[in-house]
Amino acid sequence: MKRSQYFGIILIIGVCAGSLAVAAADPATGSGIAWRLNVPEAIAASSSSSRPVLVDVWAVWCAPCKVMEEKTWSNRSVQERVEQFVALKVDADANEVFTSRYDAEVLPATLFLDGEGRMITRLTGYVDPAMLNRTMDAVLSGYQDYLPLAGGKNDLDGMEQLAAYYNACGNPFTAVKVLRKAIKQAKRENPGQIPSLELQLAETLLLTDRREQGVKSLERLGQEGSDPVIRSRAQAALDGYLAGLE
Repeated sequence: MKRSQYFGIILIIGVCAGSLAVAAADPATGSGIAWRLNVPEAIAASSSSSRPVLVDVWAVWCAPCKVMEEKTWSNRSVQERVEQFVALKVDADANEVFTSRYDAEVLPATLFLDGEGRMITRLTGYVDPAMLNRTMDAVLSGYQDYLPLAGGKNDLDGMEQLAAYYNACGNPFTAVKVLRKAIKQAKRENPGQIPSLELQLAETLLLTDRREQGVKSLERLGQEGSDPVIRSRAQAALDGYLAGLE
């Protein structure tokens, strides 16, 4: 064998070994999940298959990301549920536009998007398998009903349903926006539906950093509401919230 041929073979072997080492260290290939790495392709796949996108935003320097890789993404029950999503892994350092758009600077960030790239809900920091499974189940359970409601002009019942889905998925902040919009619409279209929307909004505010607003609304609805059912539900929600503070 010629000397040049010998070193050529050694070079090829070295390159292949290096590639294998990189692949083994790459979180996109190490968890047993078929992660996609391209954002537009993942969104397109979600749109065409009517499956939500599950995004793991990570970074090489992120210690909790490594723990999540070892304990959560490797969990069998998690992996089984992930198969019902379009799984996307995003390197935060290499995709600053993405992390900025979705406010995913705190890592790891687990995002749930639809086929238009709209945010359904998020989990921030290390998430254990049980918590992640509950969130995945919530996202999946109402996703097909959510699709025709998201992004469109809905009737009041549809907006209530949309807000309830966001709440079930752990995203009360978006639910608040939907309910405020619904109340404005109800003032024009059906004032009789305002009390039930206000009750849902008050209950949702208790799940946000605007809890005081929620408490005040529940007190008003419980004392001044014309519908006895709304009054009873408002008082029960208020009593339950205050009991939880004790």
